[in-house]
Amino acid sequence: MEILKENEARKRRTKKELSEIIWNAFERLVIKEGFNGVTLIKLAREANVEPPVIYNRFEDEDDLFEQYVKQNDFWLNNTANINPELSPKENIVKIFTDLIDNLYDNEIMQRILLWELNDTNKITRQMAMRREFENSFLINYYNNGLKDSNLNINMVFSIILSSIYYLILHRKISTFSTINFNREESKEELKKTMCELINNMF
Repeated sequence: MEILKENEARKRRTKKELSEIIWNAFERLVIKEGFNGVTLIKLAREANVEPPVIYNRFEDEDDLFEQYVKQNDFWLNNTANINPELSPKENIVKIFTDLIDNLYDNEIMQRILLWELNDTNKITRQMAMRREFENSFLINYYNNGLKDSNLNINMVFSIILSSIYYLILHRKISTFSTINFNREESKEELKKTMCELINNMF
């Protein structure tokens, strides 16, 4: 009787509810075991669903990671859109400000970046390369929009982006230049200073 009730409860789940259950389980599993410890069988157990439910959604672990990153990566889920009503400089400020807000609160994406740095494998290379490919239009947009600048736009982007990544990832270890980036006021000051730097450069 208990098994029957459990099965009936599962049948009543909508696709959206089931998707949320699976992705929440995936995030818990990553936090507990890291990406290398995630398998489809473990995911089924963590989500408390039958294995066919998982195997019908994902071909393998590569497909699982790819789907998650596509939905949650700042650069791949249409978060970094260009606003046609803003100037190129204003768009730069907006995109990097949005990135700071997004990455500060997204522990799994922080772990994905660390995974890419610490474990060079097929999956991490594909994720990094796809991020580069999908957002090449941004570089072209800014190179064209800021072509009168004497600066190397690609290099400026690389320096700002890597600084944002590092300061957010490093903040759980210690202060940086005496600044505690775990504090909300430091996060806001980071956005403000980044904005001032861009305005001064362009």
